[in-house]
Amino acid sequence: MIADDRTGDNANRSGKFSSGGPARLAHLAGVKIEPMKILISTYRCNPDQGSEGWCGWSAVRCLAQDHELHVITAGFNRDDLGRAAREGLIPPGVHCHFG
Repeated sequence: MIADDRTGDNANRSGKFSSGGPARLAHLAGVKIEPMKILISTYRCNPDQGSEGWCGWSAVRCLAQDHELHVITAGFNRDDLGRAAREGLIPPGVHCHFG
């Protein structure tokens, strides 16, 4: 099944993030993934923008399924990421820092 909307396959109908559990797909290969703390820098990271902004947002959501993230991003993303946080769209364990 391919999720073609911006809520992805890990969001419930309200749009809030709900993890499918740690290492959802790793069990298929018999690999156990230990949770890590990851520092990621993404100039554009925005759930409301297409292309580059959405690409950064997707990377953050994907990594957040199994890991704690500290995301460094540009200050112009602050308002949209703040709204996303209020709406419960930012996965638990994601900490945004703005430059």
